[in-house]
Amino acid sequence: MHQRSPPTPQGEFSVSPSKSPRSDWLKQQPTDAMVATDFDMSNRKNDSNTVADCDIPVHTFPTNLPLLTAVLMAAGTTGGTTYAFGLFGAALKANLHLQQSELDTISAATFCAGLLSWAPGMFVDRFGARLAITIGGLSGACSLLLYWAVATERFPVSREWAVAALSALGVWVYVSSAAVTGSVFKVIVGTCGGGTKGSAVGAAKGYVGLGTGAYATIFAALRGPDGPDRKSNLNKDLNFLPMCAFFAVAVASLPAACLLPRGGGLGALSGRVDGATPCHFRVLFTGLFGLGAVVVGRSLLELRQEDSGSGGDGPDRNIWVAALVVLLWFGPIMTLPCIPPAVATANDQREDCEEGVSLLLRNGEDDGVSDSAMAVERPTTEADQTSENPPDDGSTPQSTAAVAANVSIHQRMEEEDTGLLASDDDGDDEGGAPAAPAATKHSTPPCVLPQLNLRQMLSQTSAWAMFFTFSVLGGSGTIMTNNVGQMVEALGLPPSTASAALALFSVAQAGSRVATGAVSEAAASWDVRCWGGGTGVPRPAFLVAASLAAAASHALLAMATGRVIFIVGVVLSGAAFGMIWPLMVLITEECFGKKHHGANYMFYDGSASAVGTLLLSKFLAQWVYEGHIQEGGDSENDTTCVGEECFRLSHIIVSLLALSCVVPSVAVMYNTRHIYQRDDAKREPVGIQTSNGTCA
Repeated sequence: MHQRSPPTPQGEFSVSPSKSPRSDWLKQQPTDAMVATDFDMSNRKNDSNTVADCDIPVHTFPTNLPLLTAVLMAAGTTGGTTYAFGLFGAALKANLHLQQSELDTISAATFCAGLLSWAPGMFVDRFGARLAITIGGLSGACSLLLYWAVATERFPVSREWAVAALSALGVWVYVSSAAVTGSVFKVIVGTCGGGTKGSAVGAAKGYVGLGTGAYATIFAALRGPDGPDRKSNLNKDLNFLPMCAFFAVAVASLPAACLLPRGGGLGALSGRVDGATPCHFRVLFTGLFGLGAVVVGRSLLELRQEDSGSGGDGPDRNIWVAALVVLLWFGPIMTLPCIPPAVATANDQREDCEEGVSLLLRNGEDDGVSDSAMAVERPTTEADQTSENPPDDGSTPQSTAAVAANVSIHQRMEEEDTGLLASDDDGDDEGGAPAAPAATKHSTPPCVLPQLNLRQMLSQTSAWAMFFTFSVLGGSGTIMTNNVGQMVEALGLPPSTASAALALFSVAQAGSRVATGAVSEAAASWDVRCWGGGTGVPRPAFLVAASLAAAASHALLAMATGRVIFIVGVVLSGAAFGMIWPLMVLITEECFGKKHHGANYMFYDGSASAVGTLLLSKFLAQWVYEGHIQEGGDSENDTTCVGEECFRLSHIIVSLLALSCVVPSVAVMYNTRHIYQRDDAKREPVGIQTSNGTCA
């Protein structure tokens, strides 16, 4: 009786003449951080509709959970500094005796830096997330400390140079944060598969959205009440900056240096099993909910104290509140590696093997896969029996094609280690040769999507349609965050309404970020017919929903005369604003590839945000506001506008622009329908295979 040869030990394979460096590295990893994906198909019956030659020993890979831990911790530090200017702007103005126009210049310079955000994205693509987050965190901390030194006059600068110095430092802070932001989402899309990617992006964007509120709550709990010295009180407010610098190093740079792999490109992220489970995301979402509840509760409590006159000189120092926020922020993230990871089922492994072999055989000529591709050292020679002399124990021998496919899989992994599969980073490769995909528990789509660099992406019509949509919807949100105080004043609402509205806007947009990532991922498997056949809701469809929500919110704000309608409009505006951020990450990766995702995504994250903020939040709102000062102005102050007309036209224009975003959003849905087409049975991307191996 034929005795089946024992399978190759987990995590090992033997290829002649070269030897993979990843094999030696994997042997050194602790077994509790691994997920066994080795499987044995010896008892499977040969079926004409499946590939039975799948008795292939597969690597034992480490999971992506340590990587997710590092990048989720870093995510909150980016929003905390980018959107926090309003927390210390008044103290900066008073301490340096600045004009309002000079303060606006400093603030605008920070947002204009978004036009350069593609540069740190390229750095991420070239040198990797580990180096980018480490340098970005350290660089951001240095710039924040210098900013604090100039603002508190510890580093004396003349009045003529103060605005220029602070503007330059603001740009430095933004660019450093952009390096961290690009790295966070590069790691997520590079290591998470279908079913978890949307939820992971949504969670990361949720931490970005709550970052400013968390920073503000921690600082308010540690600051303490005002004293008799006004100068000292102003310096207390400016101490917010060194606190941000501390978190940039402790929460971003150090975890990244310890947990993220070295190297750039997708090769550094490959070989990681997607170990995230619904339990991991339930923990993250619970933490986000608790963090948001504490932030909003603290804000509303302060508003109530101000209205009742019991606030005094400010809240007392309360270290327990600060500790609670830190625990809710970082506690759930740090528990991720402690929760059991996902383990691929036998059926998942069977489908992965069959589809991998099928894909390699389909593209065998292009990949150089042939029966004599390379010699394989096998444990015994008994497995080389042909179908004319099958084993009598019911098992199925490996065919030559399956062996060649298996060797090609391992050969790709080896070449990736030595850089043989990496294409030039200068973007000269037409169409972008795709890198080997990261190992996940999900099947590989039978279609290789293009890996476009920034120049190639901007030659696509869909890229500019997305840019218009992101710019308008981004500006529709920042017009609220930058002008909500003036809106409340113009409508004659109580001053406490401004702080309450801003807190509700923050929570609405953070919740929308989380929900959009998770729901758009689940919607891909809904039994809904889409263009081109197949089922599932394509991700760009949520851009249509965001456009309609933004249009409705500003229509309500244009009609608002009282507090209730105003608050409803603000909350709906925050929800629409939050929707675009996870969609920006996911659609960019799915339509233009992972390889250059850092530069491609940061182009939208920075440039689209800067354009929308400058055109709508600054120029449009300022033009309409100043145009109505004479009609409803305060006789004692000719710079204040009072009345419903101060922002009504701005809201109407923004509402119409948001409504117009439905057209380019539908165009993106149509142009990318092949990417989101789903097979009815497997609920996985099908795509349209072209002669050159890309999806068209």
